[in-house]
Parts: sequence; structure tokens; C-alpha cells
Amino acid sequence: DAFIDTDPHKISWSRGLKQELRKGRRHDFGEGRLAVSMYRPFCKQWLYVHRVFIEEMSKMPRLFPDESARNQAIVVTGRGASKDFSALMVDVIPNLDLQDKGQVFPRYHYTSDATGRPIREDAVTDGALRVFRERYGNTVTKDDIFYYVYGALHEPTYRRRFADDLRKSLPRIPLAEKPEDFW
Repeated sequence: DAFIDTDPHKISWSRGLKQELRKGRRHDFGEGRLAVSMYRPFCKQWLYVHRVFIEEMSKMPRLFPDESARNQAIVVTGRGASKDFSALMVDVIPNLDLQDKGQVFPRYHYTSDATGRPIREDAVTDGALRVFRERYGNTVTKDDIFYYVYGALHEPTYRRRFADDLRKSLPRIPLAEKPEDFW
């Protein structure tokens, strides 16, 4: 630790990164690895996306594989959070501490074709689409469902009614009683 510069504005030294240094491994900088991320609510910053420099990548490469892959995600406080429940929508890679014990629910996820090019797939299932269309009409789209979920997470009655549950488990979204309430 005495050898390295611990200024967090330059780099955050993880245990794995220190091991890379001890082993004398070099990693070249690649501008193509820079991505905008959401570090804290309403605070974007540059992130260097490389498995060596990010201790836990989680599923982020499947949600935001590169700058051409457009996506949105709902980030909520997770199970056992010490803070009150909250939900934010992001369109860039979220830091999992963006929300206390953050959980991420994407609009899309990505796989790769044989050439490594990202292929976008719906995260809203066909089964969910069927349920919502049966209840609210055939014009409902998967985007409508995604935004309905985000709206429901902000609805004051929902948040009061399920406050205790939202501290202990991931949110469950009730179906609106009347079609006009869905829209």
C-alpha cells in the first residue's frame, strides 16, 4: 500500500488489482473500454470496463455490452437495505451501490452472435405480455409493461402498503384493477 497511489480519483485499488501488480502484469489502456456509468443518483462518471479493474462485473456485460447497445434498467434498493425503498431508471451501467444493496431489472439483455456482436433480447417475457394483454387489451407492448412497473414502484399507496415487504424482499408488482389505471 505504501508503493501505490491511493487517490480514489485516479484508481480504486482492489485486492485483485493489487495481486496483478505484485505479479508484474501489465494491462494496456484501450479507449474503447471507456463507458459512461451512473455512480450515484444523478451523478454520471466515466468507467473503465475491464475485468481486471472491476472486482465484480456481475451481469453488467449482458445488460450494457458496449456503447452501441441501448438499454434502460430499473435499479431498486435490495433486500436488507438500511435505507428506505427507492427506484431509479438508468440508461447507462449502474454502480450496484447506486441504491443500497442495489438490484437491477433491465428492459433488455444481450447475448452475442458467432462474431461477438451483441444481440438484444427482451427481458419482459412473452408470458407477462400475455397476462397484461388479457387484462388491458392487445395494444399493450413490452415497453408499456416496463414503464408500468417503474410507475408502480413510485406510486405512494403501493410504497406505504408494501413498505415492510420492500425492506425484506424484492418488489412484487400488483396488476391494476381497471384498465384506465394501467394506462
